[in-house]
Amino acid sequence: QSNFERIDIAPDIFDEAPPLDFLHDKWFINLSDIDIPLEVRYLLQLGEKFGLPINKYNKDSTLIEFIKHIENNITGRPNNIINFVRNNSFPILNRFHNNFPSLTSIDKLILEWLRTTKSFINNHPNILITNVDNVTVALDAYVSKMEEILSDTNTYVFVNKDPSKKLTRDLRTFLVRWKRDQFIDELTYCRLLTSDGVILRAYGLTKILGHLKNYRKMADDRLDIVIFGATGYTGKYVVKNASQMCKDRKMKFGIAGRRKEALDAVVKKFALDIEDVPIILADIKDEESLKKMTERAKILINCCGPYRFYGEPVIKTCIATRTHYVDVTGEEQFMIEMQLKYNEAAKEAGVYIVNACGLDCIPSDLGVIFTQQKFEGEMNAIEIYMSVWLSTDKKGPLINYATWESTIDSLAHVKEVQALRTKLYPIKLPEFTPKLKSRSVLHRSDVSEGWSIPFPSADRSVALRTQRFLYDNYKERPAQVKVYITWKSFFEFLIVAIAGMFLLVLSRTACGRNLLLKYPALFSYGLISHEEPNPEMHKSVHFSLTFKASGWTEKLSEPTDEHTDPPNKKVITRVSGDSPYEMTSIIAILSATTIFNETDKIPGNGGVFTPGAAFGKTSLIEQLIKHNIKFEVISSTKK
Repeated sequence: QSNFERIDIAPDIFDEAPPLDFLHDKWFINLSDIDIPLEVRYLLQLGEKFGLPINKYNKDSTLIEFIKHIENNITGRPNNIINFVRNNSFPILNRFHNNFPSLTSIDKLILEWLRTTKSFINNHPNILITNVDNVTVALDAYVSKMEEILSDTNTYVFVNKDPSKKLTRDLRTFLVRWKRDQFIDELTYCRLLTSDGVILRAYGLTKILGHLKNYRKMADDRLDIVIFGATGYTGKYVVKNASQMCKDRKMKFGIAGRRKEALDAVVKKFALDIEDVPIILADIKDEESLKKMTERAKILINCCGPYRFYGEPVIKTCIATRTHYVDVTGEEQFMIEMQLKYNEAAKEAGVYIVNACGLDCIPSDLGVIFTQQKFEGEMNAIEIYMSVWLSTDKKGPLINYATWESTIDSLAHVKEVQALRTKLYPIKLPEFTPKLKSRSVLHRSDVSEGWSIPFPSADRSVALRTQRFLYDNYKERPAQVKVYITWKSFFEFLIVAIAGMFLLVLSRTACGRNLLLKYPALFSYGLISHEEPNPEMHKSVHFSLTFKASGWTEKLSEPTDEHTDPPNKKVITRVSGDSPYEMTSIIAILSATTIFNETDKIPGNGGVFTPGAAFGKTSLIEQLIKHNIKFEVISSTKK
C-alpha cells in the first residue's frame, strides 16, 4: 500500500484551538507496506517541534531536560551572564514544578495517541518516520536498505575505530583557531562549543546498525597525492620514491602531465610494483585540464618549472578546488609574489600553499628552526655555511637544465625582488642588536673547510620570511641570517667565480640569456647540459649545511627587549645528506604527507607559507632524519 493524502488532524476536536490551526494543512505519505492507524498518523504529523502535554509521569524528566539545556547553553560564558540566566530562569522552573496546569481533554487525547504510536513503532522497528515542512513520510525496510547502501564499497569504506571522538576534537580545534584568529567572538565561541552536534552523515554508525559491527565512511574519489610534472627530471625521482613511501603509508597517488605516452613510460619504469597509478592529462596552458587535475587531488606536488612561467596557474587552480599544494621551487621572486597575490585567498579556501619543499629550501629553513629549538636560550644571529662535494672522479652534468633556466631568469629579474619584499612587509622589523655583519667576499670560517663566499640563493630570503612569521604570530625574536657557500680548494672557488661572473653579466640582456641557455655546458664547465644528469653520478654527490648560531642563555619576556650583556652562548648544528635530487623528492613527499596527517600542527586554516612557518611545529624534522637527512648538534658553548 502506498498513498499520498491530505489529512485534517481530528478537525472536530481542534476547531476551537487557534494555536493548532496549522494541523489543518498536513500531508501524509505512506511509502511502507504497512497500514498505519489513523491515530498514529495524527500524532506523527504533529512533528518533532510539537510540545507534548506534561503529566505527573514526565514532569520531572521534562524539568531536568530544561535545566540541562539551560546549563549547556551558558557553559563557558562570563559569570555575570551565567548568574543572570540562573536567577531569572530558576524561579520560573520552580513555579512550573509546583503549579503546572491540569490536563485538558485534548491533552489526554494526545497522550492516548502517544501510547498507541509507541506501541505501533515498537512492533514495526523497520519503519522510519521523517518530517519535511508540512509533510510526514513513512518508510519501511530502512535497516536493510541502509545495510545495502553501506555495503557498496565504491561509495563507503571501513573505518576501524569510532570516528566521533576525533571529529569532535577536530571541530573544537577549529573553534579554538577561529577564536584565536578573531574570526568569531567569545560569545559565539561559547555557543558553538556547547551546541548540540551531529556526526557527519558520511558515517553509517553502528549505533543505528549494530549488527554491521564496523563504521563506514564515504569513499573519497580524490587521490591523496597527485604529482604534476611527473615526466620531468625531478618529477621522475618523486614518482620513484612516492611508489614506496605512499605504499608504506597506505596513501594513493597519481601522476599528471601533458603526454600520456611519457606518463605511461614513467609508471612502467618507476612505479611498476604499484597496482594502479592513475594518469591525469593536464597542460599548463589549459585551465580546464588543470581544474580537472586538482579536483582529483587532496595534495598536489608541483614539479613543473621554471615556476615563474608555470607555477601561478597551478596555485590559482589549487585554491579554486581546495587542494593543498607543495613545490620544489627555489625562485625567490615567484615565492614572494605568490604570497602577495594568494595568501588571503588560500586562507579563505582553507588551503595550504607551501613553496620551496625541496633541497631549496627545507634543509636551510628547518635547519634554522632546529637550531633555535636546541639553543635553550635566545638566539640572535645565525650564519649558514653550505658545502657540496663529489666522492668520485667521474665527469658529467650534475644539475638539471630546468634549474639552470630558473637561475638565469631569477638573475635577470633580481632588481624586482626588493620592491616585492617592501610590498610584502611595508612595516619593517625593529632593529636587533648586536647586528650580524656580512663577512668579506672571500673568507675562511672556523666551521667549514675551505674558502667561503656569500651565496645569493633563496635560502636566506626564505629563512628571513620564516623568522618574520614567527615574530608576527608567536612574538619570537627573529634571528638574523647570513648564508655562505664553501669550496674546499681555491681552484674550485676560482672556477665558480669565473662562471658566476659570466652568469651575472650575460643574464642582464636578452642576447646574453640566449647564449647562456643555448650553451649551458660551456658556461657551467660541464656541470649543466641539455641532457639529463646521470643518476649514477648523483649517488656520489654529498651536501652539508653548518649553522653557527650566537645568542644568550637567558630568554627575555618580550622579543623586542634588549639584552644588556653581549651574547654569551654559541651553538653549532649541521644538516647533511646525499644525492640532492633523491633528497629533494623525499623532502617534497614528506612535506605533502605532513600536510595530510598534521594539519592540526600547521598554523592557521590555510595560506601561503614558507616551509619553516608551515612545518616548524610538526614532526617533519624527525621524518627527514628517518630518511637519512641528518640534523645534529655539533657543539654548544657558554662564556
